[in-house]
Amino acid sequence: MLICEDDEDIAALLRMMLEQAGMEADIAVNAMQARKMLAGRAYAAMTLDLGLPDQSGISLIRELRSVASTANLPIIVVSANAENGRRELNGEAFSVIDWIGKPIDRNRLVIAMKQAVARAPGHRPRVLHVEDDQDIFQVVNAIVGQLADVDHASCLSQARQLLKNTRYDLAILDLGLPDGSGMELLPELNSASPPVPVMVFSADEMGNDGSRQVSASLVKSRTDNMQLLATIRRLVGIES
Repeated sequence: MLICEDDEDIAALLRMMLEQAGMEADIAVNAMQARKMLAGRAYAAMTLDLGLPDQSGISLIRELRSVASTANLPIIVVSANAENGRRELNGEAFSVIDWIGKPIDRNRLVIAMKQAVARAPGHRPRVLHVEDDQDIFQVVNAIVGQLADVDHASCLSQARQLLKNTRYDLAILDLGLPDGSGMELLPELNSASPPVPVMVFSADEMGNDGSRQVSASLVKSRTDNMQLLATIRRLVGIES
């Protein structure tokens, strides 16, 4: 990953966040240095501050999109002016994976970077669905099976065994399992490298404390197939 950020402390924080998620990162402190580094090495994605000392981040995005080698480079804007930048580019054909404000939301940053990696040709996401109702699993598998490989665990012990041997792009958790709650898997999922995004898909609604620990929470009786598919696509980094 390439981090383009002129604030040394923020650049160091971004690098630490990405390295903790299992990614390598280089730092460019201005637009000129970023251009040189992009010309010398292929990066999976780039984070970009909009307030650079030598060039507007928006104009740099436009410039990178006009060059064949960086026309499709995934860009994640990380800036105090992220929302203003989003509005400025509104309607233009410049794909930006996410617009993240400061202070930085680490989970959102990691998900955005996973979306960038998921754009690589040939990548097929792998999903772990922890669900004791076989009928529910079959429905979910039928909905998402064309875009991702789905592994099934009917209890916590099966899920933990799968997590030991496989890296997942998303975990879908039921709360009411025969041997406990799906939330008990959060330590394993959060300690993975990179951490695994979590979607709760359960009969019961989560409280505010629980919902803050996961990327998405859906209630089975209130969720139609299109909403379920759209949420999963977003979390594994596949655009609609």
